[in-house]
Order: sequence, then C-alpha cells, then structure tokens
Amino acid sequence: MFASTVAAVLQLLLPDDHARGLRRLNVVLQSSVFALHLPRTRYKDAVDEWGDELSGVGLYFLLRHADGEARPRVYIGQTEDVAQRFKSHLVQKAFWTHALVVLDPQFDTAKVRFLEWLCEAEARKAARYAVENTNTPSKPKLDKATESVLRQTFKTVDLLVTTLGAPLFEPFDAPSTADALPLPAAPVLLPDDVPLPAVKPLGSSPQDSLQAMPVPPLPVACRCTRRGADARGMFDGKSVTVLAGSVLSATTTASGVQKNVGPKRDELKRHGHLVEEDGRLVFAKDYTFKTPSAAVELVMGSSANGWTEWKLDDGRPLKIYQT
Repeated sequence: MFASTVAAVLQLLLPDDHARGLRRLNVVLQSSVFALHLPRTRYKDAVDEWGDELSGVGLYFLLRHADGEARPRVYIGQTEDVAQRFKSHLVQKAFWTHALVVLDPQFDTAKVRFLEWLCEAEARKAARYAVENTNTPSKPKLDKATESVLRQTFKTVDLLVTTLGAPLFEPFDAPSTADALPLPAAPVLLPDDVPLPAVKPLGSSPQDSLQAMPVPPLPVACRCTRRGADARGMFDGKSVTVLAGSVLSATTTASGVQKNVGPKRDELKRHGHLVEEDGRLVFAKDYTFKTPSAAVELVMGSSANGWTEWKLDDGRPLKIYQT
C-alpha cells in the first residue's frame, strides 16, 4: 500500500469513451485494488466488458442520488460472484441507479466480508449517505496482521469510490470533495434488450405518446404514492413484491377496515415484516403479495385497485399488462 506521504497515481479507463458511462479506476503500481463504475442501465455492457472479473469475489455499492431526497442512498454488499448477485439486485432492489464494484485478485470471501463490515460501519458513522442495509454485517474473525492489511485496503477503497463520485465515508457536515453521481437519462430497465420508445409525432398528446411506448419486460419496477404512502415494488405478471423501506399510509379508511387492513398489518408487524420508524410504518424486508390489489390495499390502508394504483416509472399503470 502507499504511505500518506506518497501521492497516489490513478488511471481512469473509459471503455466506451463516455465520461459518465462505464469507468474503471486503477491505483497505478501501488495496489492491485481497482474499482468499476456502471450505470444500472448499462449492466449488460458491463458484463460484456468485464465479464471475467465480475464473475469473482467483490465488494460493491448500489447508489442513488436524486433531487428532493435529503441524502443520497447506498446499499453496501459483498459476494462471491458479482455478476450473479447483480442479476438478483436488478429485480429485488429498485432504488439504485449506479453501482461501484471494488475488486482485487487477492480478495477472498473472508476479506470482502471484513471490508463490507468496515465500510457499512464507516458509512453509517459519516452519515453523508442513507444506508439501505436492513441487516448489519457481522465482523469476521481474522488474525491481527490480515485485519491490519485490510484496514489499509479500506483507505484505497475510500480513495477509489470518492474519486468516482461517491464520498461515502466523509462526515455529513464536511464539504464534499466529489460531485454526486448523475442520474441515468433512461428509466430503470433490466439488462435485456428493450426496443426504444416510438418517436412522438407532432401534435400528439402525452397520453398518446405513452400508449405508443412498448410494454416493458417483466419483472418491472412499480410505485404507489397515494394517501401519504411511498411504496416501491416489483411486479412479475401476477404478484407484487413490496420492497424493504416502503412506507405505508398512516391511516386506514372505512373501506380499509372492511378489507381487514388493520389485522393484516398487525400480523406483518408480529412477524417482523413491518416496523415503526419515526412514527411511520415501514417494510423491514421484501414481502410478496399474490395480487397487485392485495399489496396496494395494505400499503394505502383502503380498498383500491392495484392494477391502476401501482404505476411504472413512466407513469403508466400495471393494467397495461392485463390481457
């Protein structure tokens, strides 16, 4: 590793010659650790470019920085196969728009577990980002020499992710030394090839333009923000999985009482699926409902049609999937 008195030399590679696209950042000569930046919508391109390296052990950060949110968000994880884990996160975690992956040929499962634990703890302490992890990683038992080396590796991780636009470990009250990662111009998509939307003809209405757009492939992200709720879900064609962190409506209407929303919420609380945070009822973990309506009624606290209340990122309701 490099000492604090030695300047780090970084090498930035742009596989597609786009400063905000795929990026690879190396620490020249001083370390074998490197970082990859990939927008969510470029996942397939990332696998084509770095497939062999992404099939190994790695540390990763799922990120989102959006206008209107108090803080950017991050999910910190580790895996024995980055590419396979990201396939899961494309479906199960709807919030992220960009990812950073930190790799090293010398990484093994114990090392990335230690780095995950340390990064999660330092990110929470800094409080610059809202940490999306619902379960706190446990610290693996390592010998003192290995732990000391990994704490130095953490400094390299900090350097790489901050340089790539995510100052995760800077205290919240400290000025940021890096620009926030940009939001993608396109809606969140799975890595399958998706045809481009039809070009809007002159004189057509916004509704006509939406109707002309192709139906996105399943599973697809959806959202409900009615009656004070803010819930994210994934729709697979039949069921809706409400994602962890989704906020429920604080009240229940008369129609909700008839639908037994209160007892259903109480049951989910008893089993740890729902928790109270800052006076709000929030999903502590992902939970799957058999129908869109069953999901939205519990979220909104009232009788509702899930096919119309759950909306895609482009504003269209789930009813576009009804045949």
